[in-house]
Amino acid sequence: MAVLITGGAGYIGSHTCTELLEAGREIIVADRPEHAPVIERLRTVFGRNVTFHPLDPLDRRGLERIFGQYGIEAVIHFAGIRPLMEHQRAHLPIAWTVNLCDVMQRHGVRRLVFSSSAAVYGRPRQTPVPETAPLGAANRYGRTMLMIEEILHDLYEADRKWSIVLLRNFNPAGAHPSGWIDAEALRDGRKRDGDGCGGTMDGGRDGERTGEESGDARAGGGIGGETGIANASARIALPESARTGEAGAAREPAANGHQPCAACDAGTIGSDPDDRDQPHLFPRLMRIAARRRGELPIYGGDYPTRDGTCVRDYVHVKDLARAHLKALDKVASETGIDAFNLGSGVGYTVLEVVAAFEKASGVEIPRRIVERRPGDAPAICADPSKAQRELGWRAELGLDRMCEDALKWLRRRMAGPDPGARVSLGAGGMAG
Repeated sequence: MAVLITGGAGYIGSHTCTELLEAGREIIVADRPEHAPVIERLRTVFGRNVTFHPLDPLDRRGLERIFGQYGIEAVIHFAGIRPLMEHQRAHLPIAWTVNLCDVMQRHGVRRLVFSSSAAVYGRPRQTPVPETAPLGAANRYGRTMLMIEEILHDLYEADRKWSIVLLRNFNPAGAHPSGWIDAEALRDGRKRDGDGCGGTMDGGRDGERTGEESGDARAGGGIGGETGIANASARIALPESARTGEAGAAREPAANGHQPCAACDAGTIGSDPDDRDQPHLFPRLMRIAARRRGELPIYGGDYPTRDGTCVRDYVHVKDLARAHLKALDKVASETGIDAFNLGSGVGYTVLEVVAAFEKASGVEIPRRIVERRPGDAPAICADPSKAQRELGWRAELGLDRMCEDALKWLRRRMAGPDPGARVSLGAGGMAG
């Protein structure tokens, strides 16, 4: 089965590519031209050619050419383009999906896996969250994902020959265990001669805080030794314009399927101004560990949870990628449309995530409890039982592994090959 992966150079997308390659599947990746370095990294790691078509989301002719050239039988679609949705081009993910489905139908291809988001639940009233929970997004990203899901439901109602699976990703973290694949490094990779690879949950679009600046501990790499960053005074060179600053005001809940937690969605105290646009906990931890400066603000320490901080459901990106492969098998065997939660079903508090990261890295993370943000739910976790029952999928890699793999990527990221990065190690530290 030849599989087209749109947005396949993104964070979850690139890891899904690795799963399909390891399974011996034929894949064709279509993504924005600037994401080509991600595909080069895949080719290098796997030692085989990966067909890549640079494609703007609205390039209908380009899509037509791809379907005309290859015997595509199914599509995995990563449509989220967060930074564009936050500005004048918010329509792009929806327009891209409509174009894609129209071209698919014209070519008789009706098997589709859509990588959606837990953001479609907004602020759920119950946890664990089942697929039957009321839908109602709380931010622009969630609304966009929800609109795409509704379009796909309408598409199936109009033509029952379609087979569609909607995968609602919870909080992805970690990276490929090789330490070489990390879509969240995309933004940095474009600036630094293609060292970064990948995108994010939303397909890793430009302007999005990816890699060290966004992205659930994507693929670790190491600062300081094979097992951690202990005793290393490692630092990535900062742009001249970088300045420290106070936490920004609370904005609408985070995008990309990330359910906001109390350490998210405001600037990391004492870090880059860019951090004010970084809603994810893991990349903030990585920035602080790599730069050995900054302080993590934790929004609220008096929630009714184990330690007073918010609880969220993190799932290793490799587990998410496996789920996309399982969903591909499902659409190949039956028609219909169905949604599945992809989460571990296990919640971690903010302080538990910080402690696990400190253990894996050997770096103490300065943190400070600050005032709660309005609208934060004390706990949000997935009910993944439907995916276990019907897809035969469950999350297998826990929080410690997410941290370890993230740091493995970070070690490689800091060690190069990257002419724009400078690693400074103190006594006792060594590059991994």
